Amino acid sequence: MALYTKYEILLEKMNLIFKELEDIRQSVLRAEPQSKKEGEQAWNNLMKLSDEISARWQGPPAVEEIRYQRSKGY
Repeated sequence: MALYTKYEILLEKMNLIFKELEDIRQSVLRAEPQSKKEGEQAWNNLMKLSDEISARWQGPPAVEEIRYQRSKGY
C-alpha cells in the first residue's frame, strides 16, 4: 500500500472536484431549456429538490461549515 503525502491527497481531491464540476457543466449544457416554459419548470424543480435536500440534511448548517473550513486555512 502506497503512502501519500498531504499534498498528493489534496491534489487528488482537487482533481476529483474538477472532474465532477466538468460533469455537472456538461449536464447543464445538455439540459439547457429550449423554451421559457421549460426554464421555469426546471427552476421550480430545482427549488423543490433544494427544499427536499435541506429537509434531509444531517450535517452542520452551511454557514457553520464554511466558517469551519475557513478556520482551517483553506
